[in-house]
Amino acid sequence: MIGLVSRLLQVRAVQPSLSLAPLLFNFEQCYANQHGTKPYTDCFELKLSRPFPASQANFNRYLMHFYTSPLFKIERMALHVAGHPSSDESIRGLSWTPNDTIALFLLSSNRRSSNGSHFEAELSFNFSKYEGFSYHAFRVQNGVADSVMFGTAMWDASSTRSYQCALTGAASRPLSIALHRMYSRSLLSAATTRFESAPVNAEFLMPADST
Repeated sequence: MIGLVSRLLQVRAVQPSLSLAPLLFNFEQCYANQHGTKPYTDCFELKLSRPFPASQANFNRYLMHFYTSPLFKIERMALHVAGHPSSDESIRGLSWTPNDTIALFLLSSNRRSSNGSHFEAELSFNFSKYEGFSYHAFRVQNGVADSVMFGTAMWDASSTRSYQCALTGAASRPLSIALHRMYSRSLLSAATTRFESAPVNAEFLMPADST
């Protein structure tokens, strides 16, 4: 328990830029140019406890651990009740290519960024009047993945206002946003810990770890 809390405290909020979470940054700019306002976005980063080979296969393995993590299963259970079922078996069987689905999430893209600095995935969702996507990334430094990132972009599709502005009640906005961000931090921490500790074949490890 102490280790989990310590890991959670290591999660830091980051501001997307061309060199940090470029997919999320580019989306913010495009949305603002089209609608004259910014969507709600957030992004969090957690350093890996040890470096991993920067490969698409390793990134896909991380995504699998994220969406089958015990904490995210609670969200999947709620979505199942709402008519969007999913299972660990179906998630483990994904190829992690565009149009793969997890509950109401649609994998829109999953690739390495044009400058090679990130592996990035975007999973779009549409729930009630809100649209958006979840953002995942491996950050690549010196040829290895040394941190993971998780973020959200969301907006009110009925009015093109940001999710933050669309929430009703002045008192509820800060609380809703704070709860969402704490949940995102917890998801990132839990999924990363699971990814790091899961037994894997040698090709998913750095040479020093596989001997």
